[in-house]
Amino acid sequence: MLNGLKITTEAVGIQDSVDVVGINAALGSDWYDLIPVTDTLDLYVDRDQGQEVNAALTAIMQANGYAGAIHGTGMFFGADPETGTTGSLTDTQLAALATSYTSVTRYWSRALTAH
Repeated sequence: MLNGLKITTEAVGIQDSVDVVGINAALGSDWYDLIPVTDTLDLYVDRDQGQEVNAALTAIMQANGYAGAIHGTGMFFGADPETGTTGSLTDTQLAALATSYTSVTRYWSRALTAH
């Protein structure tokens, strides 16, 4: 089983290996795109048209050097730097992503309540 983080902050699991049906089912989509974040981290995003910008996911990606906006739902998975194969997130990766998400949402909470 591959473990990952779907940016609605729920943990997801896909049986055995990454496949089109499993990714689409987990994302709730018909199509997805793969965005390599680092050599050890991949992001799968819902490619269905008309999705709103996912502000939290965009902020996390921009902190990792991605210049664009991310629309819709996304899931992070680990990646093997030698083969490029997608795999499970390590505990360290999952903790770093959770910390990034918490930092982003904490900032927005303070900004929204300050006005």
